[in-house]
Amino acid sequence: MTVTANGLNLIKGGVSETSRDVAFCAHAMLGENDIMVVEDARKDKRFHDNPLVTNDPNLVFYAGAVLKTADGLPLGTLCVLDTKPRQLSLEQLHALRTIAKQVMYRFELQKKQTQLLELSSELQKKNEELSRFAYVAAHDLKTPLTTIDALINLVQQEHIDRVDEEGKKILDFIKNSSDRLNRMVEGLLKFSRLENTDISNKKPIDLKNLIQYLKKISGSKIPVKFKLNTTLDEVILNDTLLDQILMNLVNNAIKYNNKDVVEIELGVSETDSHYWFYVKDNGPGISEENLTKLFTLFETIATEDRFGEKGNGIGLATVKSLTEKNKGSVSVESIIGEGTTFKFSLSK
Repeated sequence: MTVTANGLNLIKGGVSETSRDVAFCAHAMLGENDIMVVEDARKDKRFHDNPLVTNDPNLVFYAGAVLKTADGLPLGTLCVLDTKPRQLSLEQLHALRTIAKQVMYRFELQKKQTQLLELSSELQKKNEELSRFAYVAAHDLKTPLTTIDALINLVQQEHIDRVDEEGKKILDFIKNSSDRLNRMVEGLLKFSRLENTDISNKKPIDLKNLIQYLKKISGSKIPVKFKLNTTLDEVILNDTLLDQILMNLVNNAIKYNNKDVVEIELGVSETDSHYWFYVKDNGPGISEENLTKLFTLFETIATEDRFGEKGNGIGLATVKSLTEKNKGSVSVESIIGEGTTFKFSLSK
């Protein structure tokens, strides 16, 4: 006895497929029942003169469970064939129905996987187009912004005595707005460049040297204490990738800290597949409702940092993008009044 699907005949020595006009499956698909059983086709008026019965492969027994979509559209059948008469028990009929449902489940799953792959490809294309647009738009904004900034400086340095107090306030407002827009444009350009960075080039990074490097380039005007918590001597990663992630997190830990002395702890551990990092600070903490907004591009939760500058919502979006690009993840935990801990992983 042979099990087959969609009208295919797998009996040794038989044909590989049958045309629909003589196929048993065509009758099963057009019938009212979910299973069609023909115990002896030689005695059935529908099939007694069928070439599949009278000639090779000389079919006698047929049982076919109809394969239907969720909308009730018949696609084919799951068949049991033999060259001698047979009968199926209730248990065997139930088993045939169950297997047919499993076949349709696999078909539907494969269909959804194909649709997801197509959607993923389309989204990736849209993201690439958006990234290119952001880069071009930000790049084209740089020249006029530079000109505006230069003209404001010229007025403030060379012609400020010809401007009244109200005019000076307006110039300061324009200057601050221009500076903020400049920072946003720079952030967009950096974000776009990092999206296209090749991170496959990895090398050993000494962790003690890394913490000294972070101290040096943080350039804070307030006291900052760094602490390294790890049993590792080094990690093997793309140094540009790690620098950008850590600098964004360290800068935020300093800028949005309300303590006289900023404390930052960098922790590093590893599993077989990933390196795990955390950056912990002693800042004011972040409310639960704001935690979910942190990694959204252009989303800001603070009016301004301790230096009076307003963020652009690009830094943490960059962190999320870079960790995911390296098959990792990022998360955040925070306690109001005690501080915030960012955790991220990077694939080895």
